[in-house]
Amino acid sequence: MQKRSYGNKKGFGIELYKPQHNTGITYIAEGIETSLSIAESLGKDNHIIAISGASNMGNINPDMINDNVVICFDNDGKNADSLKALKSTITKLEEAGKNVIVSMPNEVRTDFNDMLKSEGSETIRSKIIHDITQSMGIQDQDTIQQIADKYIEDTAYKLDKPNPQGSPLDDLRKISAELIANVENPLDQYAKSYEKSIDKSDIKLPDNREIDKQLNIEISI
Repeated sequence: MQKRSYGNKKGFGIELYKPQHNTGITYIAEGIETSLSIAESLGKDNHIIAISGASNMGNINPDMINDNVVICFDNDGKNADSLKALKSTITKLEEAGKNVIVSMPNEVRTDFNDMLKSEGSETIRSKIIHDITQSMGIQDQDTIQQIADKYIEDTAYKLDKPNPQGSPLDDLRKISAELIANVENPLDQYAKSYEKSIDKSDIKLPDNREIDKQLNIEISI
């Protein structure tokens, strides 16, 4: 993607896209190219801010971003100096009452712009939505993937169409609730299968009198 520079400066970065309605999420990326890659993958109807490097994250003004923040971070490796800036930023935003989600490519020394070039926008969309879904407290990875896949399927056609009432988190929560509601309790499934496996005509109930004899209880007939 070619380097382009436009948008509104916010002191700590450039506000590339700001939807007319509040989607509830702000996406922050380290550079212009990465931010544009996020916009191409998730749609331009999102609040997306580009900052000039990880070292500038500390200048983020919490009042200028939504309550939910997705930091689209470059994967510089587990020993990278940039991780210190990331941890410090997370602490600052959480102290300001923000819900912070970090999403980064799985491959070391890559960013989302690299990912766009090598794997395409759908892979980026899947990765970020998966990370947002995981932040909702769901532990089962298969369930997380099902929710993320369903969201992507439902919203794929909306990427370039503003939705005046749309909110990714609201949509994900709705899908999550519907999916979980449709999953039958495993214990109920076991009880039903066990009940079906029993032929009640073959069940022989114990004779109470025989039991009494074994316990040396006098039987009066």
